[in-house]
Amino acid sequence: MKKEKVTLGLLTGALSVMALASCDAPIYNYQGYILTYVNAQGETMHYSAEDLFGTYLNDSSSVSTMFQKTYELVVRNYYLVEPGQEGALQDCEDTASARLTSLKDEAEDNASANGTSYDEEFANTLDSYGATNEDDLYQVLLYQAMEEDFEEKFYDDNIDHLRDSRTDDADGDGYEGYLEAKVPYHVSHILVNVDAASGAHYNGTISEDNARKLYSVANELANSKRSFGSIAQIMSDDTGSATNYGELGIMDKDTSYINEFKLGVYAYEEIYNSTTSDAASQSAIGIDEETKTALKDATNNQTISTIPYGAFLKLNDYAEIVTGYNNTEVNNGDAEYYPRNVLFNKYFNKHNVSVITPNDIDNAAGTVNAGAINGENEVGEYNATFAMMAGFKVVDGLDVNGDSVVNDLDKVLCTTAGDPILVVRGGTEGDSSYQGLHFIVINRSPFEENDVSLSNYYTTYYPGHADYPVDQNGNPLRTYVNFFDQPTSDNRSRAETVYNAITGFDDNIDHYIFEKYFESEKIQFNDEKIGNAITNWIESSRVTLSMEEEQTWNETWRTYIEYLEQQTSERSKNLPEVCAIQYNLSPEERNSELWAEGGLCDDRR
Repeated sequence: MKKEKVTLGLLTGALSVMALASCDAPIYNYQGYILTYVNAQGETMHYSAEDLFGTYLNDSSSVSTMFQKTYELVVRNYYLVEPGQEGALQDCEDTASARLTSLKDEAEDNASANGTSYDEEFANTLDSYGATNEDDLYQVLLYQAMEEDFEEKFYDDNIDHLRDSRTDDADGDGYEGYLEAKVPYHVSHILVNVDAASGAHYNGTISEDNARKLYSVANELANSKRSFGSIAQIMSDDTGSATNYGELGIMDKDTSYINEFKLGVYAYEEIYNSTTSDAASQSAIGIDEETKTALKDATNNQTISTIPYGAFLKLNDYAEIVTGYNNTEVNNGDAEYYPRNVLFNKYFNKHNVSVITPNDIDNAAGTVNAGAINGENEVGEYNATFAMMAGFKVVDGLDVNGDSVVNDLDKVLCTTAGDPILVVRGGTEGDSSYQGLHFIVINRSPFEENDVSLSNYYTTYYPGHADYPVDQNGNPLRTYVNFFDQPTSDNRSRAETVYNAITGFDDNIDHYIFEKYFESEKIQFNDEKIGNAITNWIESSRVTLSMEEEQTWNETWRTYIEYLEQQTSERSKNLPEVCAIQYNLSPEERNSELWAEGGLCDDRR
């Protein structure tokens, strides 16, 4: 056997001999047959792959086993046959020995804890690893160590390709790299927890502190005296990210964030922002036109949903009010009728993505006639004074008013860097830690134009390393790795985060490695039918996985849309805003029809 090539006749011969029952010794032959058998009379019989594996080659489970055994042979030969790997082999052996010792110690501890014997517990360990004895277990652990080290070396040698490769690259090998497959975003947020249950779409109730906190965050952002990160550090209720200036790190298609957060960001990029919509639609996060239409219909919106800045101000004004005219208790103490909750449910209790506009809320002056009630909307009225606040800016491609022309009337609340602040009401039943409003910032979209390429932004190196990306003057570029001014050790940790994201995204990296070995003829099959069966199985597995992922992705969107449809239906029960605004008015000043027994503002209805 040549050092640089693994010829896989021996492997398949070893598999086939299992099917033969004879005391005569088989002979492996590399001249087109995978097995030659000589009987007691000296008669020679040759067996091809088709003879021995005709049915197995069409069975995916059997071909999968063939692949695993082939791959194992490739990995083991790397350490046992290739020259110069003696040190690496010793490291793998040391790792396997250490793991075996750890498993034996664990069996001892379990025996003591469970009142059983060491032999019983170690037998359970052997079973869990598919081993029959200690030596067999050691070989299993040794192969694990070899495989880990082998793939780690492959990652190190190919990390840029695994990140950047695209299926449509004419000069590439058709591999779908991390950036294309997972579409990473760099995101931050400020979370304001609220008491209202996530499913209470029209009758959620929040505390006075909740109301004031929502106002305080919006007020800080609108006045733009500090950066988003600084405000997050001081005010976010997500203590984990607050210590890191609100940064959540890398969010990609596999990140298990709540739908309101992740799909809200994707909807903004693909549906509401014209500068990114085309590219997003054609990417792995893309959704079909039917789903886009359903999403818009689910929220009665052809443009992105909005929250008037004036609603935050009025929420603060009404935060503590639980009594009305002449100090009477608000509707017998029914919290749903508290003014702050009427406003919360109308303007803030929305699980679809929104932006904050420099608008004042409808009827802010408190003058409402009965005919205007059913015409209440959630947009409010443009307020030029609010629009002059430092935090409100125009965002390219974001048409809030729906007139197809982006101008000053489309201003939304942004960070000091000019990034729009998205808002979603998020949270799930039983998870109070994320039950609230998320103020979200996309630090880096995969679809925005930037002086730093996406590949450089997600570099796996750190400033000071020879391969860290620099500008034409040799200065380090601002990337995910050095997003914060921090010590080199922290930069290294962030570079490792990117590295782990890239190396962890493809669960079938062994398929790709096998294909590279096969294409380069580092491995060959004497019988091409076996090689074809394995390569066809790999391609079939890839297609099947892609279809399953697409199905899961579409189902995720359907689940989200159905939830928004339920929200829209439930929100038709919202109390009209006038019920909050007229609370402090005298009975003579109120709309008598609304406040009469059974009226919309009366809890006896």
